[in-house]
Amino acid sequence: MLNGEKTIIGAGLAGLSAASILSNNGVKVNLIERGPSVGELRGQDFQVVRNYGNDLNFLDSLSEYGININHKQPIRKIVKYAPSGKSMEVSSDNGPLFYAIKRGHDEFSLDRQLCDSLNKKNVEFEFDRNANISGDIIATGPILRNISGFGYTFDGIDVDPEKILLFMDNDYAPKGYIYLAPYGKHSASIAAVSFDLSYNLKMLLDRFLEKNKVVSEIIKNYKNKESFSGYAYSNFPETAKIAGKLFVGSAAGFVEAARGFGVKYSIMSGILAAKSILGNLDYDQLWKESFGGELKENLNRHFLLSSLNNKGYEKLLLGEKIGIGQYEKIPESVSSFLKHIIFSKELKAWQQQYSLEKIFK
Repeated sequence: MLNGEKTIIGAGLAGLSAASILSNNGVKVNLIERGPSVGELRGQDFQVVRNYGNDLNFLDSLSEYGININHKQPIRKIVKYAPSGKSMEVSSDNGPLFYAIKRGHDEFSLDRQLCDSLNKKNVEFEFDRNANISGDIIATGPILRNISGFGYTFDGIDVDPEKILLFMDNDYAPKGYIYLAPYGKHSASIAAVSFDLSYNLKMLLDRFLEKNKVVSEIIKNYKNKESFSGYAYSNFPETAKIAGKLFVGSAAGFVEAARGFGVKYSIMSGILAAKSILGNLDYDQLWKESFGGELKENLNRHFLLSSLNNKGYEKLLLGEKIGIGQYEKIPESVSSFLKHIIFSKELKAWQQQYSLEKIFK
């Protein structure tokens, strides 16, 4: 058993995951959260966890760490739309491509489910306190910002519960995309995400919801609509251990740079930070072996996608229905004319621009 109390700053997905592993292994944890309770500060929306590309269902595999995620919705199709309306559908018959999960303070939210996995006897919460980085594990959420998002949750609509819609159009989501993520048959989040923080995404999304025929038909009879917004930080850091502290989740930049997904990396980095403490293991080695390759791959995809205009999106989406086994994230027809991009130089410049070490060392 490890002696000594550990302090975690932030009770989001990464902080709760780290606290779960530590507390269930006999470590006393002081969990400091600037919000009034778990999941309260962020509001409520629906997010997706990517599931394809893994040998195991990701959320189900967490049970080996004592984390049981029971409230989730399987997603088996994703339909991508070009600006012209041409679409490409990717599906899976073997298992979900994604899981939709609820975020926030609702009893069925992922935040609350992770909280339920804690050994409460070994955890002391301090709410309504902003402690910055004065802890052992830093799970504060984004310290730097290079992704922004604005969206709405809709209730009382009719939506396919197993299909995500993704719209690529620089007129409405410059250097980003708009997504519709369902949660059951009658609820969905629709949001615009951009890697350029200068745009008014609310104005662009409102215009999109009015003009896009696919989405406007889905939401035309909605009963309730609530907005949400936020920022994220994406990087492939040279190190996530700075000044002796372990940075996890989006505090470390563990958000994939192509689409802005971060749930998987938040949970895994929290688990790995706890494992590094329990076993006196190299934290950087753990996360780089676990998901570092994915982060780097998605930065390369980001460099490709951010160079595309609307004509490029038309070439990217081939207007067909395919299985996940035949899916190429970046078709050769598109990547071939973008090979002049030198990814190693792009990556180095990105790391230097968004380095946490410059702030904390």
